[in-house]
Amino acid sequence: MLDKFYLNPPVCLKKLLELALETPDARYDPLVHPSKDELVSYYCDLLRSKAKMLDEYFGIQVNEYDNTLEALPKIKDWAAPFHVELPLLCLRLAANVDYTSEVRCFQNIADELAHYYAQFIDFYTNGEEAQVKA
Repeated sequence: MLDKFYLNPPVCLKKLLELALETPDARYDPLVHPSKDELVSYYCDLLRSKAKMLDEYFGIQVNEYDNTLEALPKIKDWAAPFHVELPLLCLRLAANVDYTSEVRCFQNIADELAHYYAQFIDFYTNGEEAQVKA
C-alpha cells in the first residue's frame, strides 16, 4: 500500500479543473474545444470512473461520490503536495492520459506525477541540483 498525503479538506475536482482551464498552460481554445463546462463535466466523470485504479496503483484518491480529490502519493514525510499545481495535475491526468491502453495509461500517469513532483522538488530545493552519491 502506498503512503498518501491526505488533503484536508478534500478539494473539489470541478473547481480544480475550472481553475486549470483558466490558465495559459491549459491551452484552452473556445474555437477548437467544447465549452469549459462540458470539458469539466467530462473530465470529472472520467477521473471518477478511474478512481479505483488511480488509488490502487498510484495513491491518487478520488472520492467517487462527492467528486473530490482526497489524497496524493506521499514522496517524503516532510513534503506536502504543491497546491498551486493541483489544478493542472488534475487536468493533465484527465486530458493527457490514454486510458484505452493499460501500458500507455500507466506510463502517462507516471509521467504526469513525475512532472508534478519535479516542480514540487525544484520549488523546495530552490532549483539546486540534488547531490547524488555514487
